[in-house]
Amino acid sequence: MNRRLQISSFVPSCLRALVPPFPCLLLLIAAGAGDGSTSPDAQRKPTDRSSEATSVPSEDAVRAAREMLDRAEFAVTQAERDELAKSIKEYIESIRSAEPQDAWLLYLQGRLNVVSGRFSEARDQLRAFLETREGRNEWSAYRVLGDLFVEQFPRLAKFQYDRAVELKPNEPTTLLGLSICEQKLADLDNARQHAQEAVLADGRRNVRYLVQFATVLKAQKRWAQAESEAAEALELAEAAAAEQPGDSEVLQRVEAQYRLLTEIADGLLRESPGEAVAYTRLAGYVRKHADVQRRLRGHDALAVLALGVERTAPNVPIELRAAYAIELAEVGRRQEATAQFELVLAADPNHALAREWLTRLSAKPTAPSP
Repeated sequence: MNRRLQISSFVPSCLRALVPPFPCLLLLIAAGAGDGSTSPDAQRKPTDRSSEATSVPSEDAVRAAREMLDRAEFAVTQAERDELAKSIKEYIESIRSAEPQDAWLLYLQGRLNVVSGRFSEARDQLRAFLETREGRNEWSAYRVLGDLFVEQFPRLAKFQYDRAVELKPNEPTTLLGLSICEQKLADLDNARQHAQEAVLADGRRNVRYLVQFATVLKAQKRWAQAESEAAEALELAEAAAAEQPGDSEVLQRVEAQYRLLTEIADGLLRESPGEAVAYTRLAGYVRKHADVQRRLRGHDALAVLALGVERTAPNVPIELRAAYAIELAEVGRRQEATAQFELVLAADPNHALAREWLTRLSAKPTAPSP
């Protein structure tokens, strides 16, 4: 691939550093069990390409698209995935216009379809890519195919994961998929081993791997170790939520961690009802879980109020706008709340509640209690 691509028309509009989720069962784990950090590659912030040369080698364009696909796989929110998908599409179209027969287009389009939820098309494209000279030894194509098969066809997925491990040993994403696959096949010992290897290969930085390890330990009734791993995952998830306090999808992952810890503590007590200290821990998890759920309901209320503001615009009633602003502030979206309160005051300079909230919002924010 030595042809040079004109990229002035497809420079990504915005490339953020992103963190979950991937398809099928792995997507559920990322969204439902939580993911508070990313791999080092996923953490690197993309650069603004607008000031670069007007052309790059096609292999560089493929490499850039692959890096964005990796970030999209680890993305926390749908908005982040959609933003990356838009940029990836632009790269794909530019590569296609210059090299329409490039085999890597099958790979890129297949993985983009995974991000977009078109799993059937993704399977066909990745299988076709593996039949090409470029694809036959590409470990990540086998791993993604394993992710696509693992929920319904774990034995078929295992073949894909085994091949990926053979091509690139000690890769945490593959080890994670292999662990999930073996758990579904009731091979809990190997599932635990591969989950632990994924955690170690990642350096204990990614909630996704810690959650799978804790889940397998829970299935084996290794309660103390399961609780320890799940508690570490919770710390990472809460740290990520503290950095994005107004994001409901990040908060949902914290909620999932408390759910896992509650299940582990409850399992321990069912087996050993005399473990007095476990009752205290379980009560704490239940209380904090309820608090996170309450905060999530705040996001639900916010969605209702946002709809009301949209439907009554441009003549939004003052009290509706004030209620909307308060809910924005409550969920942590302080700048938006400030803007709405200022609109309230513009309509009614004597609105005491708006003035009170603006005073609060001008103070330094405090992180929510863990």
